[in-house]
Amino acid sequence: MNLTRNLKKWLFPLAGILALTAILFLYRAHAWWHKPSVNPYIAVYIDIPTGRSLRDIATQLQTMGVIDNAHYFVSLARWHHHLIKAGEYVIPASATPAAILKQLNEGKVLQYAMTVVDGWNVTQLQTAINAQPRLKHAFQHVPLTEWLAQLGVSATGPTEWPEGLFYPDTYFYTANTDDKVILQRAYRTMQTRLQQAWEKRAANCCVIN
Repeated sequence: MNLTRNLKKWLFPLAGILALTAILFLYRAHAWWHKPSVNPYIAVYIDIPTGRSLRDIATQLQTMGVIDNAHYFVSLARWHHHLIKAGEYVIPASATPAAILKQLNEGKVLQYAMTVVDGWNVTQLQTAINAQPRLKHAFQHVPLTEWLAQLGVSATGPTEWPEGLFYPDTYFYTANTDDKVILQRAYRTMQTRLQQAWEKRAANCCVIN
């Protein structure tokens, strides 16, 4: 009887202490999760390769001064069901750990720009493509007729006069994208614009399809 009474005497205070400890921990974790990073003035570049573990990523972030507690980041990222995507990222200055995880989960990676200038000939286009350091240059040493064929350009006609096949615009890409992807987008965009223009031609146009 006395033992039961003693257990009850200590049980409720102990439960209260445990509950208070849990509340304080959750409060501290929540505050840390939404606190601006320890690097409030400079954006930070980070490259996350395919297969990198969450713990390795958190350690890298801490080493680079983006966060101050890798263990907290791992625990809270798992709590929030992380799906971190590989790629190059620029973490904004003063980003919170929550914002960092959101960026990594959504795959908001660093993008590069490649501009196809109106009036360029194919040699100028090839030179500009080859000068892009973050592209994979699959076509760098491929003969013109061969890479035009790989893009789906007809073997007759257009390959003899390839100028004008690629729509002049700025195209964005991520690191290690094949140069073929940029060329395909520019070629397909030109074909789409030409088709749209043809469909909008005047009914009394002298050109017969």
